[in-house]
Amino acid sequence: MPDAAGTPVLTDGAIEGAVAARVVKKDGSVIEVDADELQSVLKDSGFEGAEVILQNDLTGDVSLIIKIGCTLDLGGHTIHSDSKDAIYVQQSGMVTIKGEGVVISETNNALLILTGKVILEGGKFTSRKENFSSVYMATSEAELFVTGENVTISPNANSIGLGVYDAKKISLSAGTYSGLENTIIVSDKFTLGDLLGHTDRDRYAFYNGDQPVTGILGEKQLGGEVTVRPCNHAAAEYVEQEGTDQHQRNCPACGDTTVFDCVYGDYGKVDGQNHKGVCICGREDVRPHEWNYKNSGGESAKEIIRSCSVCPSEELVGTVSVTDDFTVPYGGTKGHVLEVTANPSDLVLENMKWSCEGTGAIDADTSK
Repeated sequence: MPDAAGTPVLTDGAIEGAVAARVVKKDGSVIEVDADELQSVLKDSGFEGAEVILQNDLTGDVSLIIKIGCTLDLGGHTIHSDSKDAIYVQQSGMVTIKGEGVVISETNNALLILTGKVILEGGKFTSRKENFSSVYMATSEAELFVTGENVTISPNANSIGLGVYDAKKISLSAGTYSGLENTIIVSDKFTLGDLLGHTDRDRYAFYNGDQPVTGILGEKQLGGEVTVRPCNHAAAEYVEQEGTDQHQRNCPACGDTTVFDCVYGDYGKVDGQNHKGVCICGREDVRPHEWNYKNSGGESAKEIIRSCSVCPSEELVGTVSVTDDFTVPYGGTKGHVLEVTANPSDLVLENMKWSCEGTGAIDADTSK
């Protein structure tokens, strides 16, 4: 019968007067089941690949024993067991648990994975029993992948958050893990670093707030509250590889030791001949400027400016001027000289042309 608050209550594993779950089979057909029927569905190979969506809280003497590959959507509801493991996975396929919801055991593990692959996309898991785990990995056939950022594994004061006795694979790439001293405990077969779900593209780390936690990857126990997120390598050191144009990234937060080609970033001026770039590892790359030339000014005087195409260097090379207001009568050029003056005097001008009104271009190749 429902309790005083109207919540359906389990009596010997059966909900009275309420639908426990909606089951969507692989063929798209939908059925609604009570608690007893739900237990049968989760063990029946005919429901392999189904999505099970909770429609009510399940409380009391309850344990969802899952022996098929399926998706369990908590649907914002609570599974609260008074006397057993709240969810017990023992199958050879894949179980995905998603949605908002809470899974609690007062006397055992909130989620026990004996065999099979479990993906946690959502849910808050809590054991309230001393020496039991909110999520427990029991055998070498158990796999756990935590991928949902809203997943929370949170024990009470004396229980364990994530407990790992044995496992085939553990991959933490998201989630919040909180407790006192027993947030995560692993057996002698593992270290905390073994739990992080690195990929070819991303590496992951435990974070305390916004700071990656360092110095724990070889440990077997973690306390306090941490989240798992992609590592930002804020604590990494970059070490030059002798005899190469490469460096190695040594990150104490995620354990990365990848070797990269040096990248020199923005180049800056060293002097009038060279500029340099500095890699994150400290190696310097010194190269000659790559000059481009331009001029600016009026009709009779120009400033010659050069700028480097690699670094911000720009400087005045010199000035060039011609006889101001130079006028030559048509047919009377004898005795009239157009002077081109370069400053400094050793400035070499090449391929410069000056145009005069009424004439074509006049070559002005000169060293002065």
